[in-house]
Amino acid sequence: MSTSDDCQVPVKDGQTALPAQTAPEEMYWLRHMSREELLEKLVSLRDDFYTVKKFSCRQEDKDKKITN
Repeated sequence: MSTSDDCQVPVKDGQTALPAQTAPEEMYWLRHMSREELLEKLVSLRDDFYTVKKFSCRQEDKDKKITN
């Protein structure tokens, strides 16, 4: 499958936490969210991811055009 989905942007924000290392207050917040709220956040994060990914791919295309 060769689509624009192949163009992934690695992001390192320094906050990679395994579930065992997650702060208790974050786990409390997560447990007390409704299913609808969780799904809304998931969709929002997915949309943000694809927006950044699309922007990154455009930038890479521009860079390729400039260097060629």
